[in-house]
Amino acid sequence: MIHQSNILKEPKSLDDILYHTRLINRLKGYIQQEKYPAALFFCGSPGTGKTATVKNFIKTVRCINREIYSSEPCGECRVCQSDPTLAEGNSNIMWIQQGRTQNVSQQVKEITDFCFQPPEFAALQGDKEHTNRKFVVIDELQNLSEPQISKLLYLSESPKLEENKVTLIFITMEEEKLNEVTRNALVSRTKRFFFSPPNEDQVTSFLTYNFGEDYNQESLDLISWECNRNLRMALTLMDCCLEDDPKLSPVSVAETLNFANLSKRIELWELLMGLTAKGRQLYYQIDVYTQKLLRYNIVEKNLIKQLIEDVKYCLINQESDDKEEEQLLALKELTDYLSDSCPVPLSTFFIIFAKKGLKPIDLDLLKYRYSKQSGYDRIKEEYQE
Repeated sequence: MIHQSNILKEPKSLDDILYHTRLINRLKGYIQQEKYPAALFFCGSPGTGKTATVKNFIKTVRCINREIYSSEPCGECRVCQSDPTLAEGNSNIMWIQQGRTQNVSQQVKEITDFCFQPPEFAALQGDKEHTNRKFVVIDELQNLSEPQISKLLYLSESPKLEENKVTLIFITMEEEKLNEVTRNALVSRTKRFFFSPPNEDQVTSFLTYNFGEDYNQESLDLISWECNRNLRMALTLMDCCLEDDPKLSPVSVAETLNFANLSKRIELWELLMGLTAKGRQLYYQIDVYTQKLLRYNIVEKNLIKQLIEDVKYCLINQESDDKEEEQLLALKELTDYLSDSCPVPLSTFFIIFAKKGLKPIDLDLLKYRYSKQSGYDRIKEEYQE
């Protein structure tokens, strides 16, 4: 079975947009008052719901069966069933998306002409005046030049937009690429909507909301941690894991997401300890680790997290000595450094490990730890926050 969750689980209304209640209420307020800003600015990291919100906002505003001053779409009319990004047979929507629309940077004049034309009223019975509002959506705004953005912002202040019932919508997932002057202009001339990324618990809840509660909680937690707070990526990873194992067991999820098993980590630890014993030759053997990592086909940040947990376990459980507190302090410094500097290459982790003076871990103790656990318990303990 091939899953297509990015399509099947896409929000069908504004109420389906999770974790952005304040932003959704602001948009509903515009709809309920039938008063719309000339320009809206949606920004935030990838996979946080910006495009889905814009699409559902447009469909709600233009819903044929929606009562005036109501923010509840019918969900059944041709507008609610359409995709605004395709502007299927609708001359009142212009959606410009980098990568899909050709020569985006040359279309400012077309946008201006579109905004200066009155809306075309549909002839279908039951259409109301609000269904004919026009929208211009500029996706991937950061790909436009500063002069082009300035022209669009100047356009947003034209009285023609209100006269012709036009709303400009700007979307970007890389606001930091815009220079300070452009950002300030956008903030001052538009209504800004910032979509903050969800935390890991919210991603897990999002997966449960979309797929139900039949799947193992630890499996969902693994996916939530790996998706980097990106809801779109969470759906994609969920699809991959379901294709490998429809039951979504924690062990299969760990393998699908390229986490390192114990034998691979033991091999890396033995290699590290051998190089550490040779002193400064450690700094000339970085390529060994890189090649080893490539052969394993695992994700560096996952492996580093696991290696830190290995060190922590061995330091806490091995026989105490006079330097135990120093070792734990060195481990804390290492963890803090990686938290501030991530992502870092695996080779950097090993160099810092040596510089901090951390002694080689007890591999027998590490092997014994896992021999006592079942595969399920091992995965559960390894990835529990």
